[in-house]
Amino acid sequence: MRLIGESIYLRNLAVIMAFKDKSPFTVDDMHRLTKLNRCECQESIRLLLPIGAIQRVSKCNDTRGVSVYHYHVAPNAESLLNSVRRSVRKASAQKVTKKKVKHSPKKPSSDEPCGYKVVKKANVSGMGWSYLNHLDQLLAGVRV
Repeated sequence: MRLIGESIYLRNLAVIMAFKDKSPFTVDDMHRLTKLNRCECQESIRLLLPIGAIQRVSKCNDTRGVSVYHYHVAPNAESLLNSVRRSVRKASAQKVTKKKVKHSPKKPSSDEPCGYKVVKKANVSGMGWSYLNHLDQLLAGVRV
């Protein structure tokens, strides 16, 4: 599960609190009641469904023929969200302690200023791009 930031956690908690005692709701109901935009509502549902904080109750078609899902908040949704948040924080803290120190990149020698090599002709053979070959021919006149 991806890292749950503070704002995402608070948004999901607000959704749970808003619909805890309500009958089944849709994304549009969530949009109207919580003042979140539809993308944020769908993201909240995508995060809360796998952990079991909300359940999909039914699927029906609206007047335009689009499928609409109805959801219901689980009775222990708050504790499920908190446990996922704790486990993700614990896992991320373990990853931070296990990170290795990266070695510094190789410093350029005095022969190669800034690590660049000066070549007489660029090796573009086999690239299959005709404009690179054309560019190489144009630049041939200005090479030293």
